[in-house]
Amino acid sequence: MKVEYIARKVTLTDQSRQVAEKKLAKVKKYLKHILYERVEVEQERHLHVVDISVRGKDFVVQSTAQNKDVLAAIQEAVDKLEIQARRAKTRLKDHNKRAGSEAKTDQSWGVDV
Repeated sequence: MKVEYIARKVTLTDQSRQVAEKKLAKVKKYLKHILYERVEVEQERHLHVVDISVRGKDFVVQSTAQNKDVLAAIQEAVDKLEIQARRAKTRLKDHNKRAGSEAKTDQSWGVDV
């Protein structure tokens, strides 16, 4: 999956792109069927604002972080994104378990006559 980078009022170095891709690899282990990944970096006065969004088949996960250093802001945003991805994965698993257990109870209706 190719990561889309958008830089506003700031230039993105190759090092920051590599760090973002390396950190986003952690998120990929939690979520499958990823359609796109977007990293937006913007500079507001003295802070760098990083918005990361990952869209998949059944989910959308987004995070935002601000810091004076671009790399630190990317790391903070990916850490938040990882927590949200973990939650989304457990929600999908729980949802599938509940749907499966209800189907099993419907099949076990027994009538004694």
